[in-house]
Amino acid sequence: MKARILSLALALTMLVTFSSFALADDAYEADVLSITFTGEPIADDAPTKLAFEALTNSKINFTWVADSNYEDKLNVMMASQSLPTIVALKGLTPSVIENARYGAFWDLTDYIADYEYLSQINPVVINNVSIDGRLYGIPRTRVLGRMGISYRKDWLAKLGMEVPTTVDELYDMLYAFTFSDPDGNGANDTYGMTWCKYDGPLDIITTWFNGGNQWVEMEDGSVIPYFETEGYWEAMQWAKKLYDDGLVNEDFPVRDSAIWTDDFNASRSGVFVDCADAAQRFDSKLVEQGIEDAVWVIGTVAGPDGNLYNLPTAGHAGIVAITKSGAKTEEDLRAALAFLDSTNTTDAINMFTYGLPGRDFNIEDGYAVRVEGAVDTVNQENEGFNQFMTNVANTATPEKRSAIREQVYQVQYVSNPALCVANPCQSLLSSSAVYSEKGSTLSTIYKDARVQYIVGQLDEDGYKAEIQRWYDQGGTDLVAELSAMNQATK
Repeated sequence: MKARILSLALALTMLVTFSSFALADDAYEADVLSITFTGEPIADDAPTKLAFEALTNSKINFTWVADSNYEDKLNVMMASQSLPTIVALKGLTPSVIENARYGAFWDLTDYIADYEYLSQINPVVINNVSIDGRLYGIPRTRVLGRMGISYRKDWLAKLGMEVPTTVDELYDMLYAFTFSDPDGNGANDTYGMTWCKYDGPLDIITTWFNGGNQWVEMEDGSVIPYFETEGYWEAMQWAKKLYDDGLVNEDFPVRDSAIWTDDFNASRSGVFVDCADAAQRFDSKLVEQGIEDAVWVIGTVAGPDGNLYNLPTAGHAGIVAITKSGAKTEEDLRAALAFLDSTNTTDAINMFTYGLPGRDFNIEDGYAVRVEGAVDTVNQENEGFNQFMTNVANTATPEKRSAIREQVYQVQYVSNPALCVANPCQSLLSSSAVYSEKGSTLSTIYKDARVQYIVGQLDEDGYKAEIQRWYDQGGTDLVAELSAMNQATK
């Protein structure tokens, strides 16, 4: 494999040198609508584009639209049915959903299983980009299993404790970080975990207790809000115990997310629950202070049922759709899908990620090694090139990583994806009339009630009264609407 990649790099470098990229007679004409952020997107004769076309046996004809004007231009093109074959869509906007329902885009649900890479799209991501239970585009995939538990491994070692594997063991670690002088300075100046007014950590904790992700699907296809599950209640009780025992910062309901990381960076707290990649940023900050090898990260811990769960991101930045105006027949559709599949090979993703082999990067001992200064060259020369990238199988050759970066990779790409808890209503909310009108108000009610219960401003009866208010102010209608929509997709 190493020899094959090196041979490809050498061959492509020679092709660049002689400016000769020959395509086969059956090269696919890929007409693509995509996004430019600077107004100076990749040129038609850019070496990377030419090499990429040779690799995928295609001729890519881009139509570029500025990011700031993309949605407006897209709506005009959809209305006039003047879209090219392949279209990068930034999200499931109401107009995209409407056009999908009216047949502007091919339904890909029953086709992707026939393609090596497209068949590997994570089911959670498919759920998140579906419209009425059907897939109208290939996800522009992003990290799905991003969340993790960053912690001070040097403190843990000093206290003679093992890495926590359950919520009870995590509680014990937080308690020790608060009361057992983990930094050894003889002062009572540390605590367990930092939260802020952003509610992400509470939602992550809820998944540990099998409390669901925003909504939970029942056997008959109906849905209930996750705060009606036993796991949600158990997670809230656990969070309240942390607060009552002084293991989290007392000011979390008002602490701004802009200063959320400050206490960990200053060695005042020892655990941070959010994106796993925060660990490598913490590590860098502490190294600057002369504190080496102090941070580690794990994905999750087991809840009362003994299983592992974690909160996913949406896992996408929109979709790449195939239009019926551009691909008029099923044969045209399959040609477009074959092209998109070919953009997910290791060699193709390497070009999207690192640039031109032999010029911008090399493969050494199985790792991608960037040429010094190549990042700026690639960013300038190839601007916008990756915006129709789907990257559904994470096939890029890895760069050599430090120990903490390797652990982040293992958490986000290896361990977490199979543990992610889907939100069954993720794609339904975009077309929910009730949510469009009342979603913001309803979210505020239950989120505020959870925090007020944790800090003791509401007792159990007061909390339940707020949940009833959620139902009375539109929650009942939202549950009924989403249940009907979800059942219709079954």
